[in-house]
Amino acid sequence: MGLTDRQGMVASATVRVREGHSRGLTLRIENLMKDVGIDPGQLSAIGVVNGPGSFTALRVGVATAQGLGMGLEVPVVPLGSLEALAAGVPPLAGRLLTLLPARKNEVFAQVFTVSSETRWIPENEISCLNLEELSIFRQNIQCITGPALDLYPEELKVLLGGSALWAPLSCRYAQGAAVAELARQALKEKPDAFPAESITIQYLQSHGAQTIAERERR
Repeated sequence: MGLTDRQGMVASATVRVREGHSRGLTLRIENLMKDVGIDPGQLSAIGVVNGPGSFTALRVGVATAQGLGMGLEVPVVPLGSLEALAAGVPPLAGRLLTLLPARKNEVFAQVFTVSSETRWIPENEISCLNLEELSIFRQNIQCITGPALDLYPEELKVLLGGSALWAPLSCRYAQGAAVAELARQALKEKPDAFPAESITIQYLQSHGAQTIAERERR
């Protein structure tokens, strides 16, 4: 969770929740705003990560953001999970590989390069790959980030070699303030493109995952 304005970060809080994603999210948002003296009515837009990632977490996060956006009549800006990860790494010369765990021994992967405005832009589409397939990124990657570094440290060292820098722990997880800043930038470029009611979730299916219909029948 995070709050930004034109001057930069106002507040940010990160909580890693393994289960019960819906419990306490709205209260945490309210408390964060209360801590810095911001009233919900002062919000001009809301940014939210819309995938890929955990099926349940995405649905809870997007539903919460959409509900707030519609209630406050402000835009809701969807942002990709890997774009949010990249935003936590300071721009540098070269290419950044972002890795997000999918199903067992699979990751979502995307490469970013620095634009002329010194921010990360995607070089390719998001892929869901088996760990062994990551060897295709062994060359010409200068930095690697994402939670997969903590889940598969030994495997990734072997598959990706030791030439690329690993982002520090503080940069491997999406930060609320970075998501808020990405949303602010997107809204500045396309002020009328993000009505709250039209937001969708980016479900990118991993090889071993159930389909959405299969999950909803459970």
